[in-house]
Amino acid sequence: MRTRYLMTLGAAALAAGCSLPPPADVDYDADLRDATPIDAAVDAAPVCVPDSIVCDEGTGLYVDCDSEGAPEVVIDCPLGCAPDVEKCLDVVASNGLTGYLDQARDDADVVSVSFTGASTMNTDTGVVMIGANEVEIPNTTANGIRVFMFKFLTISGTLKVTGSLPVAFVADGEVSITGVLDVSADLHLDGPGAQTSGACLGTGVVLVGEDDKTSGGGGGGHADPGQLGGPANGGLQEGTAGAAASDPDLDPLRGGCRGGIGQYLVFPTPLPSGGGGGGAAQIVSRRSISVSAGGQIDASGGGGNGVGAGAGGGSGGSVLLESPNITIDGNGTVISTKGGSGSAARSSAQPGAGSDGGTNEQPAPGGANSSYASGGAGGTDSAQPMGGGTGTGSTGFAANGGGGGGSVGEARLNDATGAVTATNGAAIRSRYANAAIGSRLAP
Repeated sequence: MRTRYLMTLGAAALAAGCSLPPPADVDYDADLRDATPIDAAVDAAPVCVPDSIVCDEGTGLYVDCDSEGAPEVVIDCPLGCAPDVEKCLDVVASNGLTGYLDQARDDADVVSVSFTGASTMNTDTGVVMIGANEVEIPNTTANGIRVFMFKFLTISGTLKVTGSLPVAFVADGEVSITGVLDVSADLHLDGPGAQTSGACLGTGVVLVGEDDKTSGGGGGGHADPGQLGGPANGGLQEGTAGAAASDPDLDPLRGGCRGGIGQYLVFPTPLPSGGGGGGAAQIVSRRSISVSAGGQIDASGGGGNGVGAGAGGGSGGSVLLESPNITIDGNGTVISTKGGSGSAARSSAQPGAGSDGGTNEQPAPGGANSSYASGGAGGTDSAQPMGGGTGTGSTGFAANGGGGGGSVGEARLNDATGAVTATNGAAIRSRYANAAIGSRLAP
C-alpha cells in the first residue's frame, strides 16, 4: 500500500497510468522555494463506476468518480480504508500537529530537504544552516514546539539542534535517518526543550555545618528519579535528586531536567553548573520513518561540570516517532535518551567533569580524579543512575561530595501495528513505549 496523496487528475492521465518520480533532494545551495512539489500521481488507473465513491482496501485507494465514470479525486490512504464508511484513514499527530502534516502536503513552499555534512538548527529563531549556508525551511511555533515542515526529509550527515523549544519534523513523505540527529545536552548546556523548572530538577549547594563543606548536586529526574548528590565529609545532608517526571505519551513534548549545581564557597558563582537536560524531538511522517544503517537519534542528558562540590548529571530527553511504518534497523543504529553522569568534587585545576549520556551501551561513567569524591553514573534503560560519592577529606575541596547521576529519558513509537522493535543489531537505549498511531477520516 502506498502511503498517501490527495489529488485531482484528468481521466486521460489516469487511463495512461501515469507515475512521476518524487522530486530530488534539495541541495544546500539551491533555492528551496523553487523546488518541485511532491508528485501526487497514483501507479495505476482505478476502475471507476459513474457517480460512485469507493475506498478499496486491497489497493488502499479512495476513488470519487464523476457522472461520466472519470476519477475526480483519488487519495492514497496512509492507514487503509475506514471499516464502516467509504473514506480513508489518515494520520493524526500528537501535540496538536496534524494541521502541519496537511500543510506539508499542500503548501508549495514546503519541499524535500537532505541534510548532509554538518548542519545546525535553532528552535528559538528557526534558523537552519547546512554547512556554511543558511537555508529557509517553512516553520512555525505551535504548542511551545518549533515545527519544521518537509515533503521528504533525509538526514545523512549530522544535524545538531539547539535552542529552548522542543523540535518537530513533520513530513508528508518518507523520513530517512542514516546520519545523526543530535538533540542532546552538552555538559551544562541544555538540549532543545529541556525543562528548566519543577521538581524533576536536581538541587545542590547544601551546606552542612562548615563553610567549606558542601554536598554534591543531585541528578535530574525523568523516566526515573535522579540520584542524590554525595554528602560532604562528616555531613548528613545530600544534594536533592530530581523527581521522576514520566509521561509515556510525550504529549506535551518536553525534554529532560537539569542536574543540581556543585559549588564551593570560594566561588560564589557556580563554575559552570549541573548537567543539562536532554532535548525533545518529534518526527511525524504520513508515509514512513526509517532510522537505519548506523543512523542515530541522540537525546541524552549532559554530564555535570561543577567546581568545588560535584554537579549532578542531567536526565535524558524525549523522542517521539509517528508514522504508519517505522523501521529501526541495522548494527550501530541507536535511539538514545541516556542520563548524564555527575562530576567529581574538584578544584578548577583538577579533572573530573561528568560525561554526557551518549549513545553507547554503557552508563555514562561518573567524573573521577585521584583526590576527591567521585560522581555517580548516569541512568540507562536497564540501569538506575548512581549517587555521588562522600567527601574524602576534612577541609577544602576534599570535604565536598560528588554529583549524582541523571535519569534515563523516554521514547515513544506510534505506528500502524503498535509493536515497533529494533532489529538486526539496532538499539533503543531509552525507556520506551509502543502504541497504534492516531487516525482520522479523510476526505
